[in-house]
Amino acid sequence: MIFEDNVTIVSIGKMQIDEVVDYVRSVRRHLFPMLDHDVLPRDLCAFEETYIKDKDGVFLVARDSNDNIIGTIGMLKYDGRFTDHFNFGDSSVTEVVKLFVEPHWRRRGLASYLVQCLKDIAAERDVQNLYMHTHPFLPGAEVFWAKQSFNNLISSVHDGLETIHMVMQIES
Repeated sequence: MIFEDNVTIVSIGKMQIDEVVDYVRSVRRHLFPMLDHDVLPRDLCAFEETYIKDKDGVFLVARDSNDNIIGTIGMLKYDGRFTDHFNFGDSSVTEVVKLFVEPHWRRRGLASYLVQCLKDIAAERDVQNLYMHTHPFLPGAEVFWAKQSFNNLISSVHDGLETIHMVMQIES
């Protein structure tokens, strides 16, 4: 997939896992300084199983002409951890995670393009719903996701953070 002449979007394979996990950890430290960064999230600990081997998983990386990572997005099987707030029933639900775009590349359409690539993959895989959550302290995040056709489900407090839960139905 090509975003611009000098930007490519690729699915991650085994050979890139360490580089991508290091990148995501760095971005998380910056965006979420309040988290314990010595504890790696489950998906990063089991990256290959989550994003490469699992049929519901994929992790996309945007690279510039110098092969630098300039953006990421992933999707993985939703684990139901918020069922005390809402329930999808028997619907197929995949979670969108780790949308990051380097500051220099923001407001140029790259984040929207990454989301569209993920929606296309979800449609090909017959995913019924894409779920994601964001936080009010991330500037413009809720508005961005609404522009991507995600609808608000509910807001809640999770691990001490106000969390906005959003979902979109995928047209096959």
